[in-house]
Amino acid sequence: MKYYQVDAFAPEPFGGNPAIVVPLARWLPDEILQNIAAEHNLSETAFFVKNGENFNLRWFTPNGEVRLCGHATLATAHVLFQHLSYENLKINFSTLSGILSVSNIGQNLYEMTFPVDVPKNYVDHKARVIEALGIDSCVDIVQGKDDIIVVLEHEEQVKNLAPNYSKIKDIEGRGIIVTSPCKDHDFISRCFYPKYNINEDPATGSAHTALFPYWSNTLNKKKLSAVQWSTRKG
Repeated sequence: MKYYQVDAFAPEPFGGNPAIVVPLARWLPDEILQNIAAEHNLSETAFFVKNGENFNLRWFTPNGEVRLCGHATLATAHVLFQHLSYENLKINFSTLSGILSVSNIGQNLYEMTFPVDVPKNYVDHKARVIEALGIDSCVDIVQGKDDIIVVLEHEEQVKNLAPNYSKIKDIEGRGIIVTSPCKDHDFISRCFYPKYNINEDPATGSAHTALFPYWSNTLNKKKLSAVQWSTRKG
């Protein structure tokens, strides 16, 4: 089987978030898809099958399928546009999160349309979240569809975090996102998903479906620039 490895959200080579993209003529059993994802052992492996004018797209972590993934969607679109001679300027993917689209807008740029996830006030397990992150306090804690978002005051606090991954794993939800305002961008973030064998994800598109509406409302801005802090940076 042919596959591609693509660094998505990458400002330079060996940056961003690597994804495996596997084109399929037909769906294989879920057990095989999961074993392939575990074998590659990256945060996401994307599988797609052509379905009429659209493509069916699924994403697997090393130990489970997920409902939404940004970087592997971007990577799949890149493979179709740049390596598989897809001629239209827009690709529609049918996914567990509905129809997601990626447009080729020229100059090696892509535009993704993703669902908005407006976070809600978070109360349950607040003390456990703070303890798992190894911090004393925070500015805010809100809950998205999948992730808990913890807001800190300064970007250095985000960069210097040393969380307890085993404690994060025990907290309900997909994972924890930590964020703050940022000097060179509108905001900075880090994302922790030990429940999926991903202690820290380097550049997480799906996290920004909740981060962007939160910071858009907080900063009263419609256009935002963000950086995800990690050893690879995105």
